[in-house]
Amino acid sequence: LYVSTSGNDSNAGTSSSAPLKTLAAAAAKAKAGTTVMIAGGTYYEQLVTKVGGSAGQEIVFQSYNGTAVIDGSKLGWKVHSNQNQGLVELRHPYVKLKGLKIVNSNNTGVLLNHDNLTVDSCEIAQIQWHAISTETSRQTGYNNGKMIRNAVIRGNDIHHATIYGDGQVVSLVADGFTVSGNKIHDNKKEGIDIWLGAKHGEVVDNTVYNNSVGIFVDGASYVRIHRNRAYNNVKAGIGVSSEDVRYS
Repeated sequence: LYVSTSGNDSNAGTSSSAPLKTLAAAAAKAKAGTTVMIAGGTYYEQLVTKVGGSAGQEIVFQSYNGTAVIDGSKLGWKVHSNQNQGLVELRHPYVKLKGLKIVNSNNTGVLLNHDNLTVDSCEIAQIQWHAISTETSRQTGYNNGKMIRNAVIRGNDIHHATIYGDGQVVSLVADGFTVSGNKIHDNKKEGIDIWLGAKHGEVVDNTVYNNSVGIFVDGASYVRIHRNRAYNNVKAGIGVSSEDVRYS
């Protein structure tokens, strides 16, 4: 599928010469195996998935012909009103974001609410709450199978998030995850926070600076942290703690 700011949602969207206009229309048309090619330009709307992919048949939303910018500045959201309101909401499995710029959310940037999700090579900035976060209903009831699985956060440039002064920049609660090759900098709160029972993952090859804490592991297990660079953070480069959580 193709999307362009000069497109029309009455188009089929199956060619670059007749693209759709909105991300919402593309999300509604996407199915397993679809790549949504989003032309460079600014899209003043929220992107919420309507269906998921499958193993080997991901749904991919990616930039082409320049950088596609998803900008929340015209949505009218109240600042710091709902951390489960993401400018991009991945609510179905096997979905990938690639090469997008996600900016100006008064709440969360990218919300993760299913298994097998990937955020790859994106820039995420000017976010009041979390830049990337697990939906809070997935952060409780660890014995009930609610925790998301197999999250990948890779190669992103994430900065000027947690502007309001609450939350974490990358707030991840998952069973099976990789946070790798990201540059996370100039944020008010923790750069990478693996917490609340998260398990079976790694944090590797990230560069994390000018945050409150660079990398924080809190109440998590079986987490490997290696080959990261953390510097000029206010409190610590790497912090380890343990909240009261239940493991399964």
